[in-house]
Amino acid sequence: IDPNTGHIKAMVGGRGTDQFNRAVLAERQPGSAFKPFVYLAAIEGGMTPSSIIEDKAISFGSWSPSNYDGKLHGSVSLRTALEQSLNIPTVKIANHTGADKPLYYAQQMGISTLVLQGFTNDRNLAMSLGGLTRGVTPLELARAYGVFANQGVLVETTAIIKIVDRNGKILEQHTPQEKAVVNEKSAYIITDMLRGVISGGTGTAANIGRPAAGKTGTTSDYKDAWFVGYTPDLVAAVWIGYDNDGYLNGITGGSTPATIWQSFMAKSLANIPSRDFIRPKGVVLDAPPTTTIKEP
Repeated sequence: IDPNTGHIKAMVGGRGTDQFNRAVLAERQPGSAFKPFVYLAAIEGGMTPSSIIEDKAISFGSWSPSNYDGKLHGSVSLRTALEQSLNIPTVKIANHTGADKPLYYAQQMGISTLVLQGFTNDRNLAMSLGGLTRGVTPLELARAYGVFANQGVLVETTAIIKIVDRNGKILEQHTPQEKAVVNEKSAYIITDMLRGVISGGTGTAANIGRPAAGKTGTTSDYKDAWFVGYTPDLVAAVWIGYDNDGYLNGITGGSTPATIWQSFMAKSLANIPSRDFIRPKGVVLDAPPTTTIKEP
């Protein structure tokens, strides 16, 4: 998707001959690709990339979240926790902000599949790790990340710009729908943190040699693997999985999906000049470390 116009530039909905377009219709668990909404809520709530969280064992009732590598890393910054996709600090952040705030931003940024009412819903801490009732579609997750790329402005996606008759007369024309949904400073800060995912975090396989930001996503049961990322000019989401109960045998978001994303983006942007993300005035990226999260 072009995040500035909302134009869908390319779409692959599956490899077979069926009529099920997975890019639009498949609601899948996003895993850690949902974490940027949690960190956005933290930044909007006054935390900074340098804010410190203790990565140590914790339990919420009968649930004890663990990190992917099975290790504990002591005092870590928000930036490090997101770059390395640490689960325990992310859950602690969500507990600090409250579950509703990340869900609010996800909705504002175009995720329509969240379940907020009923006996089973997403208003819990598991959502911070992408454990959702229904899941998300690749199209909507790409659109949401496009808000970060577009200075906090959501542009509705479209696959059709206009319809003309045989004489060139325009019969229908798409009018872009734009809405500022995230503070541009917060959007830039999250982008800066997500750049670290590619430069030295879990998504180094996605490096395209130009300014880019993104996030890996892997579900705990290895049924879904994601890489969602963007430059100022293009945002793309890659999802790998089976329609039914198939397992990916250890494929993570940082492996095959990141490699696919890298290949696609490098070729798609080959003839587009490299440019950096626009930094809003007054943004402070490296504010002094602050310990703002207390143990529950």
